[in-house]
Amino acid sequence: RARQAPLVVLHAWADSPPPHRDPRCVTEAGRRLLGERVLAHDTGDVEVEQVVVHAHPRRELVERSTAAQLVVLGDRGRGGFPGLLLGSTGQALLHHAACPVLLVRTTA
Repeated sequence: RARQAPLVVLHAWADSPPPHRDPRCVTEAGRRLLGERVLAHDTGDVEVEQVVVHAHPRRELVERSTAAQLVVLGDRGRGGFPGLLLGSTGQALLHHAACPVLLVRTTA
C-alpha cells in the first residue's frame, strides 16, 4: 500500500504431474490454492495478480525479481532438511535476485 505497487502472488512448480493427472488439473489446483491464500489476507485496495506457472520456482522468482520492488518468500520446508535456516530457493534468491528479498518462516 505504501509504495502503491501491485502484489504478484506466484505459484510455480517444476515437478511433472503423475502420469494419470492432466497438467491442467495441477494448474487449476495451484489457482485454487492461491485464491484461498489471497482471500485469507486483507489486501485492501492493493491490486493483486495471481500467477500460476509450470516452471522452476528458483528461476522464475529470480527472473521476476528484475521487475519487482521486493520478493517475499514463505518457507514451507519441502526439502529433506526442514530445520535448516534456508532452503535452496531462498539461497538462490539471496544470491541472485535483482531486488531485496524477505524470507518469512512459516509454522505450517
